[in-house]
Amino acid sequence: AVDRWLYLMPHKERVRLVTIDMWGPYRAACKAIIPQARIVVDKWHIVSKANDALDRVRSRHRRIIKDKRNPHRGRLLLHTKPERLSPMRRMVLDAVVVNTPLIGDAWRAKEGFYDIWKADDRAAAEARYDAWKVGLPASIKPEFGKLVITVDNWREEIFTYFEHRFTNAYTEARNRL
Repeated sequence: AVDRWLYLMPHKERVRLVTIDMWGPYRAACKAIIPQARIVVDKWHIVSKANDALDRVRSRHRRIIKDKRNPHRGRLLLHTKPERLSPMRRMVLDAVVVNTPLIGDAWRAKEGFYDIWKADDRAAAEARYDAWKVGLPASIKPEFGKLVITVDNWREEIFTYFEHRFTNAYTEARNRL
């Protein structure tokens, strides 16, 4: 369906930029039918994968300690940017990160991944990513390794964001309505 839509699109030779989710057929269709267009992976779709990895670490930790409590307990706290937390919630987060080394490693990895998107340009972002990848603690590599594979497989399209800071957020919002 995507191939057909792109093929029938009028003036497709004028398309210079496409923002997509990380789905191989989208990339293949764009490269085949509108090869002149630069592809940008939507920022939210890649950044959210760091939270997914953090959640997988949390699940593993819960299984290790045989914790039968609500598996979503603490999830929002760990997903929230530290600067958006109240002083009390920040204190709770600090306690979790310090007293639970596995969760602390995962949280710091997630925050470090988020920091990549604060870079001013592509070269700085790629350098931050490369340093982040090398610095991943062994304790969380099973979960965050999947994120590394994803970024490495989509590196060109992900870091093109720093040359063309576009997202498909508007389209995603319209689709949800």
